[in-house]
Amino acid sequence: MKRVACAIGLSYVLACGAVAQSPTADAFQATEIVLYNQMEEFEVRSPTAEVLTAYIKQLQAKAATLWKDEKPASGKSGLIAVAIRQDRTMKLWVDVEGTFQSNTTAALEREMKAVGVPQAKQGPIAFAVHFDLWGGSSKVKARGDNVQIPQVWREAAEAQRKSLTIPDDILPLVWKERTSGEATIFVPDGFDLQELKPTGGKILRPKGWFYTEGHREHAFMWTISKEDASEGPYETGVRIQFFAGVQRATGKTPKDFVQSFVDEKKKTASVICERAPHQQGLFTRIGLEVKESLALGGKEKPYHILYSYFWGDGSDLVVIVISGTPAEQWDKYTDTFDAMSGFELIDMKQFGGEDRTKPSSLPRVPLGD
Repeated sequence: MKRVACAIGLSYVLACGAVAQSPTADAFQATEIVLYNQMEEFEVRSPTAEVLTAYIKQLQAKAATLWKDEKPASGKSGLIAVAIRQDRTMKLWVDVEGTFQSNTTAALEREMKAVGVPQAKQGPIAFAVHFDLWGGSSKVKARGDNVQIPQVWREAAEAQRKSLTIPDDILPLVWKERTSGEATIFVPDGFDLQELKPTGGKILRPKGWFYTEGHREHAFMWTISKEDASEGPYETGVRIQFFAGVQRATGKTPKDFVQSFVDEKKKTASVICERAPHQQGLFTRIGLEVKESLALGGKEKPYHILYSYFWGDGSDLVVIVISGTPAEQWDKYTDTFDAMSGFELIDMKQFGGEDRTKPSSLPRVPLGD
């Protein structure tokens, strides 16, 4: 099996204090966080460090309650392995002294699903929180066995008798159930969960930011902005535009419709980078990061903007997401925009068994002015 786990301790999450705990009498003490993706891959796929840190702190707090009322026992050590897929589904494996704990896993998984799941991008992410119970196991510490995988993973890998990459090759072997479409968005501190009406979608809205909407028939637009967009132009924010029936209305395929936007933008803006196509749910996504001068409120200034384009695979849908701010403030807000990128466009439960790839299945709204 190809070992690609990375013990990160002070390199990624600890920089944000995810496992920082004061010595207490609690049975459970987190000791280390280990990535099962390569660092470069994890940084591309994972949510921001702040969001991930908040999630891991919730995981540690929920895990601590599982042993809170147990009588002190001899020291033991274990790990909680966490895997998150792009469809915002999550699965846990809890091992103690190298042995899978099915009941503990089920209890902790129920607690964490209620908390919500952060967004993974371009592939699954997996990591482990190592912990000690009642001071930990001297036997485990003596082995120096810092990079471990759950027992279930190890047995599945050994049965394959070939090299496997963690997590991409191992997860399909140990996680066969599919999404139920009921995943909950994890809401970190500093954000509220905003509904996108009338489709019932959800997006993280920074506390104190404004929500506005403006729709036409089969064309929807939502804006989450620092300034109130209902009163005039905004400087910092995220705008989502959702188009249905694109080919019927324009004669272009959704992919060609997107490409025409990209080609025109390249003519008027300075391109910083292009983001390669990748699958995201039922869509293919590409990105174009640019600097361009815009005149908002009568004054022209440079802006740093990320245009994210999605087209439906086998459907007549296009989504354009515009995340931007004055150029000098980009570093301040880039993590905010990244956290907001894991939005859900449509609440599938609202539309029952309808084919949501067809414009006729979407809510109809009056034509705008």
